[in-house]
Order: sequence, then structure tokens, then C-alpha cells
Amino acid sequence: MGKLRNICVWICRTPQRRDSFTNKVLSYGSIATSSHSTLPIVGSITRWEGDYDSLKWAFLLKEPIQEFVAAAVRNERGARSEHKIDSAKLDELSLDKWDELQAIMEILEPFKPWSLKLQGKCMNGAI
Repeated sequence: MGKLRNICVWICRTPQRRDSFTNKVLSYGSIATSSHSTLPIVGSITRWEGDYDSLKWAFLLKEPIQEFVAAAVRNERGARSEHKIDSAKLDELSLDKWDELQAIMEILEPFKPWSLKLQGKCMNGAI
């Protein structure tokens, strides 16, 4: 979860990265037709449904995320700059990590409707 959060924050940190990532997502026609944002969702560390939504949306954006991060790492290494490589760029997610994220998402899924009910969005909010 930490690596995914770092990647999402890194993508959303600057307007240039947001625009570049949006263009990457729009190049995937099926994703672009969705009514959601083209940017990843940064999960909330205090709300389960925020993490669930972040994971669910990340899986829809999986290919653009992987390509975008891989390109950023290649560009940074290719530049051979004297500056330290941004650690978020190095947070590439391996297939094993994506499998772990899938398992976490499956664990969190049943909690989303209940947490919404307890917040009062579906009921009166009383426990």
C-alpha cells in the first residue's frame, strides 16, 4: 500500500506530471470512457473505503501506472544527473506486489458498505 500511495502522490504532485499521466491514461480508450478522473486516487490512511477506492481505481489504471513509472525511472537513469533519484519513482510495483494489493483490496471490500453505513451515509450513523 505504501508503494502505491507513494506513486499516486508522486504523479499528483505537479501539474506537469498530472497532465502527462492524464495523456497516458487517455491513450487507453477503454479507461478514458469512464466517468472517473484520469488521475490515481491517493488513499486515506484513516478511512478504509478510501484505501479500497484507491486500490480499485489503481487496478483500472494499472497499465498506465506501470508504463508511466517505468518511463520516469528510465528517463531519470538515462539523464545520469547528479541529483538523487526521487524515491517515489523507484517504487515500481512488481507483479507480486500487485497480487498483494489485490488481496488487500479483497479484504477491504466488505468493509466499504459497513463503514459508509456507520458514517451515516446510508443510515442514521448510530452504532
